Amino acid sequence: MASFFRTMDLSDKQLMLTLNYDGGSVTDGFWYMLSSKYSSIPLIVGLLFSFYYFKAKWYEALFIVLSIVLVIFLSDQISSSIIKPYFCRLRPSHSPAIADMLHYVNEYRSGRYGFVSSHAANALGVATYLSLVFRKKKFVLSLWLWAICLCYSRIYLGVHYPGDVFFGGILGVIVGGGVYYIARYAYTHCLFKICTIDFYTTGISIRCALLNTAILGTIMFILCYSMVVNLL
Repeated sequence: MASFFRTMDLSDKQLMLTLNYDGGSVTDGFWYMLSSKYSSIPLIVGLLFSFYYFKAKWYEALFIVLSIVLVIFLSDQISSSIIKPYFCRLRPSHSPAIADMLHYVNEYRSGRYGFVSSHAANALGVATYLSLVFRKKKFVLSLWLWAICLCYSRIYLGVHYPGDVFFGGILGVIVGGGVYYIARYAYTHCLFKICTIDFYTTGISIRCALLNTAILGTIMFILCYSMVVNLL
């Protein structure tokens, strides 16, 4: 068993060296911005705008927002407060075996331990939850494109192994799916039995179009911003 884990660790390091590279200043800026906390702002604005435009009842909008907050809270706390301290796996940026062979952006190295990736858990948790809520192919594809790009940004920046991201993503999917089914049960059986409009289904195609635009707009905004910054 120990030999198996050593082999997996070696394979993870080799894959890390393959996926992490110096893509130039524009590429660096793109992945750095995508990995920052500001990359989700257009998505959040699009979600809030859809609530306002379709006159969703305040408790319906609040219920979905709080569910998303719960997904992020659980994913982040489980990954950061439980899994990382338990496994104590050094990030590639702090590993003596590989740190000097990696490309970094703006000398960003992040914290000491990296298994599992909290960014991956949060992104795929939100992606899973919203995918189950809206269930529209184009929206789901663009949402997962955003989440996967965010996950890869952690590898490009040199702060997570592919294995960190993969298992962080699995954690996020479990949390996002779990919160969705618990929230749906609470919404339909416990909290709002007298509700006449179900936000989970009413006007869903137009809402998906708005959110789809917001997600793709996020990626385009970050790309354009990184290009402009590097031209100045």
